[in-house]
Amino acid sequence: MKKRTIKEYDVKSKKVLMRVDFNVPMDEDGNIMDDTKIRFSLETIKYLNDQKAKLILMSHLGNPNGRMVRSLSLEPIAKKLGDMLGKNIFFAPELTGDKVEEMIEEMLPGDIMLLENTRFDPGDEKNASSLAKKLASYADVFVNDAFSTCNKDHASVVGVSKYLETYSGFRLAEEVEKMSNIFERITRPITIVLGGNNLDGKIELFDKFVDKIDHFLLGGDLANSVLYAMGYDLGEKYNEREKIKQIKDIVKVVAANEKKIILPVDLLVSDEISPDTERAVIPTRFMHSKLKVLDIGPKTIKLFSQIIDDSSTIVWSGPMGNSDYNEFLEGTLRIAEHIGSKYGNTVVGGTETIEALNRLKFSVSRFTLLTPAGGAMLEYLKKGALPGLENIPKVWGV
Repeated sequence: MKKRTIKEYDVKSKKVLMRVDFNVPMDEDGNIMDDTKIRFSLETIKYLNDQKAKLILMSHLGNPNGRMVRSLSLEPIAKKLGDMLGKNIFFAPELTGDKVEEMIEEMLPGDIMLLENTRFDPGDEKNASSLAKKLASYADVFVNDAFSTCNKDHASVVGVSKYLETYSGFRLAEEVEKMSNIFERITRPITIVLGGNNLDGKIELFDKFVDKIDHFLLGGDLANSVLYAMGYDLGEKYNEREKIKQIKDIVKVVAANEKKIILPVDLLVSDEISPDTERAVIPTRFMHSKLKVLDIGPKTIKLFSQIIDDSSTIVWSGPMGNSDYNEFLEGTLRIAEHIGSKYGNTVVGGTETIEALNRLKFSVSRFTLLTPAGGAMLEYLKKGALPGLENIPKVWGV
């Protein structure tokens, strides 16, 4: 499936509102730790700039819950983007308001402006029509280049597209086309590798695909949560998760499909999470609450790798271990190496995954598709559609 791109619209001197995903990791001093998401939007931004559009960018950062949080301001990102493009990026200190409207009126062809964090306004996540209409009033056309947010029914993603002619950016169009091609021509055996700390979208996959997927390989906190629900003593941390009831439902599925849903057979553990701590490898059955899980163990790496080597289609989202420290990314690296050596369809997604691979300096060009869209990728896999894609027309006949 191909989506209509902004190349089909004459943007010269037009005001273009563009949704990007600049939700990048930042340290306590406001320094950007990984700029992958910004780089993914540069092709579309540069094109619109070359075409002398008046470009108005908008993005969220973090989860401020509808209030202004200074540490989640996009101002440092505006500076970073300016450095990457070699030009001044105007930063609007608000998402909407008189000051923003004045700045937009003063824009010249070729100017680029970044609005303040969309989620500072509670109307964004509520998809408030009032906010969507206000944002739409700032532009002549809307471009969505943030596939990673297309699973969100938000004003800055879905709402605006109801009031403006809508096109895809180049990155979004590429991700949708590649993902559609892979899933329309999918070949078995199919393996889904799931890890990381973010459980969004992963739990629901079991209900939809347990009968259609050949193997699920579980690592990271997802595996730890399932192990806890199965009775393993991993500590009360895993009893606090909002989705523990859903995880307990998964346990029933695991019990009925133990040859299909593969959990770690051994773990790298320590009594604290620190890069300098002494570590040990233990069988999973010996895990107890005084130990911290750092990574999957060598036997699990070997088991997972053999299954990956025998698979034709692989979807991966989430690191295999604690990704706070490079010392605990051995499992992630080995899994990446085996997926990257495949000549079949390999889709790798999620911010956590990309950040870990970048820190490992792993060549991500070895995958068929790399996308920061972890949750959106998995939802697209489940449903074949996303709210943020509905109002972007397909290319006729494709």
